[in-house]
Amino acid sequence: MKKSQPDFSILFYGSHLPCWSYALHSLSILDVNQAAIDFYGYSKKEFLQLTLKDLCSKEDILKLEADHADLEKSTDRVYSSIFTQQKKNGKRIRMKVDGHKVDYHGITSLLVVCQPLTDEKEQIQILIESEEALRESEEKFRTIFEIASLGIAQVDPSNGQIILVNAFYESITGYTIEELLKMTFVELTHPDDREKDWEVFSKAMRGEVEYRNVKRYLKKDGSIVWVRLHLAFIRDRKGNPTRTVAICEDITAQKEEEQHMKLLKSVITNTNDAILITEAEPFDEPGPRIIYVNEAFTKITGYSAEEVIGKTPRILQGPNSDKAELARLSRALRNWETCEITTINYKKNGEEFWINFSVSPVANENGWYTHWIAIERDVTEQKQKEIEKELLGKISLNFSIENDLPSSAYQVCRTICEFGKFDFAELWLPNLENSHIQLLANEPTTPNAEIFYKWSKDVTSFGLAEGLPGMVWLKKTSILWNDIRKKDDFIRKMAAEKAGIQTALGIPLLFNEKVVGVLLIGSKRELKYLKKYVNVFEQLEQFIGSEISRKKLENDLNHLYQTIPDIMCLVDFKGRFLKMNKAGIKLLGFSEEELLFHSFDEFIHPDDKNISENELNRLIRGETTYKFENRYITKGGDVIWLTWTCNSVLEEGLIYATAKDITEKKLSDEKIILANERFEMVTKATNDAIWDWDVANKNFYRSHGINKFFGVDAVKLMKDEHFWKDKFHPSDLPKIQESVERSIADPLCDRWEMEYRVFNEKDETVYVMDRGLIVRDKKGKAVRMVGAMTDITERKNFEQKLLELNNSLKKHAHELELTNEQLEQFAFIASHDLQEPLRMISSFLDQLKRRYGDALDKKGHQYIHFATDGANRMKQIILDLLEYSRVGKLSESMEEVNMNELLEDYLVLRRKLISEKSVKIKSQQLPKLTTFKVPLTQTMHSLIDNAIKYSNDGQPVHIELFAEESDDFWRISVKDNGIGIDPKFFEKIFTIFQRLHNREQYEGTGIGLSIAKKNVESCGGKIWLESILGMGSTFHFTIPKIAITKRSNDQP
Repeated sequence: MKKSQPDFSILFYGSHLPCWSYALHSLSILDVNQAAIDFYGYSKKEFLQLTLKDLCSKEDILKLEADHADLEKSTDRVYSSIFTQQKKNGKRIRMKVDGHKVDYHGITSLLVVCQPLTDEKEQIQILIESEEALRESEEKFRTIFEIASLGIAQVDPSNGQIILVNAFYESITGYTIEELLKMTFVELTHPDDREKDWEVFSKAMRGEVEYRNVKRYLKKDGSIVWVRLHLAFIRDRKGNPTRTVAICEDITAQKEEEQHMKLLKSVITNTNDAILITEAEPFDEPGPRIIYVNEAFTKITGYSAEEVIGKTPRILQGPNSDKAELARLSRALRNWETCEITTINYKKNGEEFWINFSVSPVANENGWYTHWIAIERDVTEQKQKEIEKELLGKISLNFSIENDLPSSAYQVCRTICEFGKFDFAELWLPNLENSHIQLLANEPTTPNAEIFYKWSKDVTSFGLAEGLPGMVWLKKTSILWNDIRKKDDFIRKMAAEKAGIQTALGIPLLFNEKVVGVLLIGSKRELKYLKKYVNVFEQLEQFIGSEISRKKLENDLNHLYQTIPDIMCLVDFKGRFLKMNKAGIKLLGFSEEELLFHSFDEFIHPDDKNISENELNRLIRGETTYKFENRYITKGGDVIWLTWTCNSVLEEGLIYATAKDITEKKLSDEKIILANERFEMVTKATNDAIWDWDVANKNFYRSHGINKFFGVDAVKLMKDEHFWKDKFHPSDLPKIQESVERSIADPLCDRWEMEYRVFNEKDETVYVMDRGLIVRDKKGKAVRMVGAMTDITERKNFEQKLLELNNSLKKHAHELELTNEQLEQFAFIASHDLQEPLRMISSFLDQLKRRYGDALDKKGHQYIHFATDGANRMKQIILDLLEYSRVGKLSESMEEVNMNELLEDYLVLRRKLISEKSVKIKSQQLPKLTTFKVPLTQTMHSLIDNAIKYSNDGQPVHIELFAEESDDFWRISVKDNGIGIDPKFFEKIFTIFQRLHNREQYEGTGIGLSIAKKNVESCGGKIWLESILGMGSTFHFTIPKIAITKRSNDQP
């Protein structure tokens, strides 16, 4: 049968009742179990050649056809009916047939179980009917005797010869009257009865006894007929018999009835079902009294016949008897109706058992109901299986409808508590390390259980052999503990004592012979209450264990399904997405509603629709797809490449598919293809000579580029022994061979390179850089070497020239160094000598102003001012020149400079100026730099001073400092809201003594930015600006990350 159908094979072949399956349309038998073969007498081969009509009696064939016509139209899967069937030996028997529709290898079939209806209830009814029939038969025979419609014959007593016989004898014996008149009574008598019959006949003939005898006749056809024979002797005067008159009654039917009655009595006495007969009334308390019970009743209930006769059957009822069923029985009894119920009864020792019994009224010859006959069967085992099946179904449902294991476990605990009216149930599972068993779920259903958990809430795990869960885990067997309130091994005994919990049952839950969990049940009832459930739960060990393992696996797979980065989806044969994981939904960018139940061709690239539909058709035919590639368009409009692996399930019409995003790989492949194309083109265009040495086969190949080294006659393909005889420089050849051989022999070496010399076709020396890649097998042995030869003659010549130039530069650098030292000395002396006259001029002008100032007019004072101002400016220019000459001489060592501290020092130094001009300086958190402090300080001061100096009159000055980090340097920026600079002067302002304004507008010599530029460049950076005239400027400069740079710890 299909995998989607339930597996009935174990029940089918293992059933003790006859079972077979047959095609619903043709009624042909398809399969049969051993019980049916034994019961009906056919071999399996004979069975499979029969149809259902061959087993059915003729009178039931029309009913059979009508039933199946209705069954084919019906959606019901269950069928039940009663038929008279015929065994192979011709014996007819009434059978109850129960069937269930199944799919047998694609054929709609019915799987049936057959059960004979010859049970005790029918036998009792037959017994009653047989007694009535027997009475009727006796009355009939009496009537016949009275009207002489019996077999009557005259016999010669001397030889038993039949002299006269009536026609009724013909019907008794099967012989005609003519044939009978030629026979003796001895010939008619069964051989086994002749001796006894002759003994009785002799005594009667002598007048010792009356001849009344029951014996058997042999009929003409060889069959036997039972007769009751009465002889009357006609005697002569001497008393000697002369004639014998025989009156013969056919009592075959009566004999058969007697035999049947004996058989029924034996059945009633020896049956396993209890037979109970009561009086018909009263209905109310105490109820009708028992007048008969058979031996089976005693075995089932434990009561002897003497203990129950005269008492009411209600002594068997108890607190758990089904009150509704008993009420239904009471109504049926009052209406004198047959009734069948199933309920719980109680044995003599108080033990509960399930009983199914049928009660029927019995009437006397006048039609008055005088008794009730009950046939009772202990169905505890059957009911237990039904209960187990129902419990199993509920537990299976618990595991099916809940999404996660903890929720399922909680529902299972609740189901178990409801099933047995237990106080609580728990599920314990081993942890991943199998070091402890931990509480997964519990369900308290009574106030006692609530108290129990209040006092044991901190106990959530046990070690191996610790507590009841740990002991069950260790021993892998069920353990039932009584009076756990006093049991030291029960860790939670104090909680049990507080809650009044008396007994606990631990059941191991197994999967593949391994304990995957422990079920623990607690009850306030006595031990015997839990004990009766041990077998029930032991039957569920494997099932619950497998469900736990399945649920854990299902949770793990669901987690994997939802977290795997690839697309996982379910598609029907129409191409519609039925289910997709989160990764797939995220990759495509659509919502679940936009994807599910929509065809894939709504999302696929138009150019890939045809090939994708062809692949779908292959899957519908049952083929498998592996690494099929196509393109999808995401909701954002991006094109992505996917590679698919798919399997189809034809029976379900579903396709299980996974897809991997290979967009980056595709892009990489395209780049590789493009790179290969470029490489091929470069190889053709390059000046290098590509070579390929097959080391294993000693072949050597060189590309056309070799012509550029050795000339147009250079050999392209040669054996390696010839290779070494080519135009190598004699001084370099041994070194080349030694180097190559050493590299090939070293299994860890995969690259070789060397510079050497060869001769071209003009016998000119050519310098070569040769590089090779060594390809090795799994053992590390070189099998191939591929490389390229590059002409480096020009480079070598350039290196020689460069060496000569470097030597020349060293010489000039030394001369320049001497010149610089002399210039520095000159600058110092010149500045000192030039400042002395200027000081004298300033001093004498000051004396002139003090002594003769009153004698001078306004014009004279103006001339003195011009002369003094000129001398001061000349002095400043000399100082600036001296300072400029020193810039770039980084004699100090680098240090860590905190620019935030450098800015704070500036604010203190310029606080007066800042206050006078209402300057607001805003700064981001500035970095710490490892650099030269003095040049950085000069640069920062110069840029901020300029920002303050070149500000708009009447407008507050706003200056902002910020820093930006890159991989190799820091960029520092000073932004202001000043007068700005025309872009055409961006280069000019960094030139020494270049000014954009006269001294009357802004003071200065025009050297500040030149010094800043020289400082920045001497540190390896650069300086530039951005500005809009009238709107302010931003000066940027960079400082390389010479050493470790870091921001201060309090940065935002």
